[in-house]
Amino acid sequence: MSVYIMKFLILRIKKPKAFFNYIHTKTKNMKQNKLTEEQMISILENNQIDQCSEDQRRQVMNFAFGEEFMASNDKGTLKQEREIV
Repeated sequence: MSVYIMKFLILRIKKPKAFFNYIHTKTKNMKQNKLTEEQMISILENNQIDQCSEDQRRQVMNFAFGEEFMASNDKGTLKQEREIV
């Protein structure tokens, strides 16, 4: 039996509060998994965006299109850039 399964069972039965904290920490760390540039480029080149989690997809889209564009609400409109002379 795996060490993680043993720890899971022991914490769940004997210490419910410790079990909750353990699970919360594990899931929080999973959500904060930051992709490297190489990983994001590989995902884009191999069209693997549909296999990514929601957090990974957000990171890849921000990398590809820029955070400002992804945060905007008018993605489909044409914008005219002003030149400063």
